[in-house]
Amino acid sequence: GNPSPTVISFFVNRATPSLVGDGLLPADLDGPVPPPPGSPGYFVGSMDQGGPYGAAQDALTFWKFKADFATPANSSFVLTNTLPIAVYDTIFPCSGRQCIPQPGTPVKVDILSYRQRPLHRLAYRNYGTHEALVTNQAVEAAAAMSGIRWWEVRLANGVPSLFQEGTYAPGTSDNIHRWMGSIAMDAAGNMALGYSASD
Repeated sequence: GNPSPTVISFFVNRATPSLVGDGLLPADLDGPVPPPPGSPGYFVGSMDQGGPYGAAQDALTFWKFKADFATPANSSFVLTNTLPIAVYDTIFPCSGRQCIPQPGTPVKVDILSYRQRPLHRLAYRNYGTHEALVTNQAVEAAAAMSGIRWWEVRLANGVPSLFQEGTYAPGTSDNIHRWMGSIAMDAAGNMALGYSASD
């Protein structure tokens, strides 16, 4: 009795690996207001000019996914915008994946910053007057000190622009590493950033 599901698949061109990095992050809906009718699915990637993929600049890549379930061949997954960001460094000085020190043991843990992609989540919220997406990525905020770069991208009539960004790195004064962040916004536009911490 049940109809077969429609499968839509895409192959993202890896000829320019800096555009995809180690993956793209799909948007995740917050709040009671859905996206405007006909909106695509949004995906974001990150580029580091000093990273392993030869990126020409530090930037976020913004992708739109439109699914046509009636005619799957009409579906599309397209890089629509490259949004320049403030200079940052995702390459942390460590041996393999042993990067962040832990109390009581010489074993260190992975910072994940060298992965050329933002970390979960890409939180989307529709405020009516604008749409906003926020995400983050671990970075080397100072020499051998981790921190978290965060971004807010706003959409006006489907066109994205970088609204604000920052690097949260109090470790430069308290010597505590912050990494593996997750960020979201509430209905008033306040942002909260959670993270792991270790000294």
